Amino acid sequence: MFSLCRPVVFSDGKRLSDNCEKSMNSKGMRICSCHQVSLSANRLWQAITDPIILQNCLNSCYEVNRSDDEYFAFFNIMLGPVTRHYSARLRIVDRAAIDNYRLEVSVEGELNASAEAVADVRLESIDDQNTRIHYSAEVVVYGWLDRFPSGLIRGFAKKQIGRFFDRISEQAVQDK
Repeated sequence: MFSLCRPVVFSDGKRLSDNCEKSMNSKGMRICSCHQVSLSANRLWQAITDPIILQNCLNSCYEVNRSDDEYFAFFNIMLGPVTRHYSARLRIVDRAAIDNYRLEVSVEGELNASAEAVADVRLESIDDQNTRIHYSAEVVVYGWLDRFPSGLIRGFAKKQIGRFFDRISEQAVQDK
C-alpha cells in the first residue's frame, strides 16, 4: 500500500492525492505483475495502441477514441441486475521508444464511483515472437468502490488485466 499523501504526479502537474477530498475513505493500493504474450514487442505495441483492438479486448467496452497518445474508452458494466456506465481517460506519457512508458488512467462512473492510477510499464523482448510485459501501478478508488476490500479489488484487477493480455494476443494473431 502507498500513502494517499504521497505526491504521485500526473504529467499535467495534477497530483494523484489532490482528489483525496472526493472521499474521506478513498483507498490506495499498488498492483504489480507481469504477463507473457506470444507477440514480438513491436507487434504488442501496435496492438495495445490500436483503438479497434483495445475496444475488442477491454471487457464491456463499447467505444475507444484516440487522439495522439491519449485514449477515451466507454464501458457498460453489469453490476448484479443493473448496468452502469463508465468512461476512462488513458494517457501514455514519458515514453522511451516502445519498451518503457508511463500510463495515466482516470475512470469516472455512475453512483459516485471513480478511480485513478499511474502505471509504469515495460516491454521485455524474450525472443522474436514472445514479449513479457511488466507493470507496477498505484491506484486510488473513490466513492462506492472504496467499500470493497483492497485485496478483492486488486484480485479483480489482476484477473481483468490477464484476460486483456490474453485477448490482445489472440486478436493480434487473428489480424496478421
